Amino acid sequence: MFNYVFCSSAITESEFVTILAKLNERGWNMSWAVEPGMSVLKMYLGKYNIGRTSNPKKAFLDLSRYTIPSSKIDTSVKFKQIFTLEEVQLFDDLSSRIFWHRPGVLVPSFRGIGEADPNRLRFFLASLDGKIVGVCGFYLDERVACFYADGVLQEYRERGIGMQLILQRLALVKELGCDAAIAHCINPISESLYRKMGFKMLGGLGLYYSECA
Repeated sequence: MFNYVFCSSAITESEFVTILAKLNERGWNMSWAVEPGMSVLKMYLGKYNIGRTSNPKKAFLDLSRYTIPSSKIDTSVKFKQIFTLEEVQLFDDLSSRIFWHRPGVLVPSFRGIGEADPNRLRFFLASLDGKIVGVCGFYLDERVACFYADGVLQEYRERGIGMQLILQRLALVKELGCDAAIAHCINPISESLYRKMGFKMLGGLGLYYSECA
């Protein structure tokens, strides 16, 4: 799922090795999400020389008790869901300029996006008055929405667009029946923004990165 591996805390070494072999076979680089207390998984990651890359803060919002402030939704900010290879490449280009990563690195992560269930996995190009200004996405796991990849181009920041990326996705996932939303805040700016939107910080999530052999 969008180049992330999520494992059970009860994963065995044989299962871990099988996952690594599958990733290498397919040529996929992956980020491994590690919750606090997953000591066994951390041990396997260390044993196989998979290093930790970041420790984002995990933010949580109880949507069942949250009322969408519809008066704050700015209709000049619009979402376009991506489906085609051309849109994937545009998403990647924007992401590389927002997050300063190498161009092309996200394209493999969107493998099969056209066949994905649009009610569970969606990524968007965000526009302001017809100009593309940012990106965002979400994944639904049961009744929980996981927010990913929200960012705004440098020249359009401090104009309230980041708040719209969060607010409009909250409205979307609530319509889809979600009771909760989770986001991973990679810096103090995103942490502050999510706090302003009513999210509570629940601690860190370790991210480890493996490259295919």
